[in-house]
Amino acid sequence: MGGGRCIFRSCPVTSKRNPTMHFFKLPVPDSQRVMVWLKNSQKLELLKLTPEQQANRVVCARHFRYECFMNYKMDRLIPQQTPTLIRIRKDLAIDLENIGDNGEPALVELPPPVLPHLIPPKGFNCPLGFDKEPSPLPLQSDINVVHTVTTRERSCNSYGRIEPEKNPAREIKVYTRTYKRKMPAAKSIQPAKQVIKIETVSVPVNDLHHAEHPLVGSESDEAHTTFKRSTTAIDNTEPIVISDVEEPTQLQPQATLLQKSLELLQQDHNALKESFESLTARYILLQQSNIELKAMCNATSTTKTMPPQLTKPQLFNGVKKYLGPTMTALLRMEMFGGAERAWKPDEKQFAMELLQLGDNIYKHCSDEWRFRLPAMGEIRSWLSDKNAIADDVNQDI
Repeated sequence: MGGGRCIFRSCPVTSKRNPTMHFFKLPVPDSQRVMVWLKNSQKLELLKLTPEQQANRVVCARHFRYECFMNYKMDRLIPQQTPTLIRIRKDLAIDLENIGDNGEPALVELPPPVLPHLIPPKGFNCPLGFDKEPSPLPLQSDINVVHTVTTRERSCNSYGRIEPEKNPAREIKVYTRTYKRKMPAAKSIQPAKQVIKIETVSVPVNDLHHAEHPLVGSESDEAHTTFKRSTTAIDNTEPIVISDVEEPTQLQPQATLLQKSLELLQQDHNALKESFESLTARYILLQQSNIELKAMCNATSTTKTMPPQLTKPQLFNGVKKYLGPTMTALLRMEMFGGAERAWKPDEKQFAMELLQLGDNIYKHCSDEWRFRLPAMGEIRSWLSDKNAIADDVNQDI
């Protein structure tokens, strides 16, 4: 869970404005899921960022379903979840996974959670933040229904009882409107005749109660007489006949063809848009793969250009020509000496001469200087054999 600004399309949620909101970082280790998240968020340009920069981008909890969370606090997600909702209210959202007949995401109602671990306790403040925000404006259909009912009630009150004002009765004005009925252009029909409709406008009714203004007999009779005269005048009015003008029949086929062409072009546009988005994502992936391959090629070329290393025998043969016999024997003992290897004559000679200098000197060279020398008992046996051979030679002489 992270914080900051939500990147999902035009979502206005930030950690500063919505401190109780929970934010979730992009699943950077899974590149396929990162692409799906950014495609739903319409932020494919973030694929160009490095993984460290992508890890700082977050999506708020409003864009996940209730079933995506581990608990009612909505602070942890179940693995492998994807944001798919554009919430308008807590229980109303645009579902990106629910595509309608027109090819666009549908507006769906979100049922409350039914799983026990997702049902919040009483008094729990929902972290989505819709409870604190002002309620959305009423729909146009609600406004129309209310307006229709009010007008109907007002009409019933107006025609149920005529209550003239205390002022002298006004004359009723009659307005006439002329209408033309358009005939379908695809069929050849003779021009039709239509009668003008006449509408009557009644005098506005006073909102005061009848009890507060009792009718006087003369005023009531006068208003009734004026109303009857107006009605008689309306009934005696002769209707005016107007002939419709025949419309050309060539326009409707052209309009139909243009409409079909527009629909085909719209479908082609949507297909090209989807193809462009997929190609853009593929291009970004190929670009990343190209960078990785270049790095691997550079590492391989660096490894190949390293000079070959010499073996120990080759190194010894290259160095011994610069050394004397004693140093050559000492170097051979250091490089190749051991219990599994037999000591050579010059190495035995060097060890015996070093031991003849004194036991302390031999121990110092072996312990402090870390010379790889034979054991002292073995050297003494070599010395005894050497002395025995020398005595035999002297006796023979």
